[in-house]
Amino acid sequence: MKSPLQIFSFCLVGISLLGLSASQAQTNDKNSVFWESVSEATLNSPSIRAMGQGLQAPGTTVAVRASLPRKYRTLLLKRDAMEAVLRKAPREFTKTMEEANIQIELPLPDGGFARFHVLGSTILPPNLAKKYPSIRTYVLQGIDDPTATGRVDLSSRGFRALVLTEQGSGSFAIDPYWQSNPQGIVSYYFKDSGIRAAECRTAPPTSRQAQQIKKSLSASNTTSAIGDNAGSTWGGGSVRVIRLAVACSGEFSQQITGTSGNTPGNLPITLEFIAGLANRVSAILHRDFGLRFQ
Repeated sequence: MKSPLQIFSFCLVGISLLGLSASQAQTNDKNSVFWESVSEATLNSPSIRAMGQGLQAPGTTVAVRASLPRKYRTLLLKRDAMEAVLRKAPREFTKTMEEANIQIELPLPDGGFARFHVLGSTILPPNLAKKYPSIRTYVLQGIDDPTATGRVDLSSRGFRALVLTEQGSGSFAIDPYWQSNPQGIVSYYFKDSGIRAAECRTAPPTSRQAQQIKKSLSASNTTSAIGDNAGSTWGGGSVRVIRLAVACSGEFSQQITGTSGNTPGNLPITLEFIAGLANRVSAILHRDFGLRFQ
């Protein structure tokens, strides 16, 4: 049986390459206020590449993704429009999704768009969030498909989303087409990612064990959740925040940024990557266990 650390490490690697979940009732328009559907040739055009170079993080290079899903949809993000709406999103636990009523559209891999309510949900602790305000993370709740949940992160590295659902064609992810260029976007279903699904060999808990776990969780300190932003039934309807500490080597940072370890700006770029990864893992932990990282 794999240790919890091995399982968690595998999740981090897998989720960084894909992103999980959702297809739902959708609008059939080709474009929206946030997105423009384009051909892959357009994303490779000199004009788009030049536009991206003006938006990317300082000190980074534009490079094609190391791998692409077997099937995906290509788009351009209208970043100004997206940022204008996301800035209005209140922090989670201050309002319900319906009370805030901040909505965005995400592109489905097979065409059309799905609507989501969104609330701010910081992954960074308060001191780091204040120091690096460009790293922003959000929690999602489906409108067209109320069972869909997920998370979004927006930084100088681009826009990323992970949506979880059992409806339609299943889970999907949204990632930058380029590794260090936030302009081009790909949307793809998990089933088209080309990555072999993991096999869990951990036996599920017995009814008695499940009751003991729930009783133990209910007795612990929790962060109260409101309305549809509640945690899973495992967490007793509450969200528990797990403090996460991550260290990395200079070689890891160089792999992420494409520059030497002493290049100015490497630290925030590497932090953006780690925060985005923790944000995606939190989407699954939140849905299944009422947990998330900070």
